[in-house]
Amino acid sequence: MNTTISLLVERLTDGEEFKGSLCMHAVTGMHIFCRIQKGKDMEEKRIAILAIAVKNRDRAMQVNELLHSFGKYIISRNGLPYSERGVSIITLITDAPQDIVSSLSGKIGRISDVEIKTSYLKV
Repeated sequence: MNTTISLLVERLTDGEEFKGSLCMHAVTGMHIFCRIQKGKDMEEKRIAILAIAVKNRDRAMQVNELLHSFGKYIISRNGLPYSERGVSIITLITDAPQDIVSSLSGKIGRISDVEIKTSYLKV
């Protein structure tokens, strides 16, 4: 009997999305193969606007490294120091699946002295 088990595998790493299948012979465990492709069909892209407030300039490098790693999803970036309030403001517009935006927002939000707000457009 040539029975197979198929398992859908989805993995997100550093702002990239993947979709593929992992198949294995049910009896012997042999003939494992994995077909992974970058998935444009995984999730619909959405336009999001992110407002980031960096309250401590020492955190700017961490924020910039994250933004760089998600760079292929960023369609606009504007950064301004607001010295009267002692904060730097970065605004981003992204075109990405919601999971990607949530991942970026969550990672930035975990940096101390940095605040982020995200809003999605219905277009």
